[in-house]
Amino acid sequence: MYFFSNIIDNDIIRFDKAYDENDVQEFVNLCSSTCEIEKLEDRMHPWAADPKTIGALSATQLAILASKENEPHYKDAIRESNGIPVFINLLKSHELDRVHAAVVALSFLSVDNVKNCICMFDNGALPYLITGMKSNIDGMKAACAQTCRNIFVLDKNYKKEFLKLGGITQLVNLLELSSTDDNQPLYTQLEAIYHLEDFILNDGDEVPQFLEATDRLIYSLFIIFFFFYLFYFLLLKIHKLYYFVKIKKQTTFLLSHYTHVCAFFIFEKKLFVSLKCVIIYNVVKQNNFYKHK
Repeated sequence: MYFFSNIIDNDIIRFDKAYDENDVQEFVNLCSSTCEIEKLEDRMHPWAADPKTIGALSATQLAILASKENEPHYKDAIRESNGIPVFINLLKSHELDRVHAAVVALSFLSVDNVKNCICMFDNGALPYLITGMKSNIDGMKAACAQTCRNIFVLDKNYKKEFLKLGGITQLVNLLELSSTDDNQPLYTQLEAIYHLEDFILNDGDEVPQFLEATDRLIYSLFIIFFFFYLFYFLLLKIHKLYYFVKIKKQTTFLLSHYTHVCAFFIFEKKLFVSLKCVIIYNVVKQNNFYKHK
């Protein structure tokens, strides 16, 4: 017991020393630590869970270093210290603070750093990032999607793997509007549109196989949404369910716009321009688009 206590105390001492020296390698080494820390008074991140252990705190500190725009050498230093495989291993954890810290770190590491993105792909990051896109936390979904995008734009084979793993389906799912918060900003939806656009384009030119894959998925969604919308529209006309309209106004908005947007895509192959207009319009008008008296 005394020996175990010494190990825990030692991790705290090691972290403090690494913090004073910005020791990247030591932070990477400490990411596996299970030494518990006191609850923080203030949140460290807008959406990520606060670290509960030295391991999660070390990963968070590495994310902070990776976020320094004026000191990009930290991104290379973290990769050279074998930090990326360590973060990917944290993505497998059942502890939210570890997973969130890893997602934040990888998102910063993937920005404007080709070697880091290649390292992420080679170490199997995509499946875990795609899984992260299913989260109920908007920031988590957006960070995972952005990191995937930074990876797959580098190579057609990366795009094929992303498609094979179901990444496109998850990107399209990000276009869904919140059913609980009418005032939620639609930044994630807008970013997802740009990611989809980057997926089907290669140096500004459409890649037929990727366009076709996206086309099939959007077409399937169009058919589903069309019949749901038709059925819903008939209910409104026949029964005039005022209370139902009020409760489901966001669903009506989503279905109606998907119908028009997807139809435009099928005939004109310009889904992304149209979707951008819809999302931008909704950002401006979302609070007064539907007003039922």
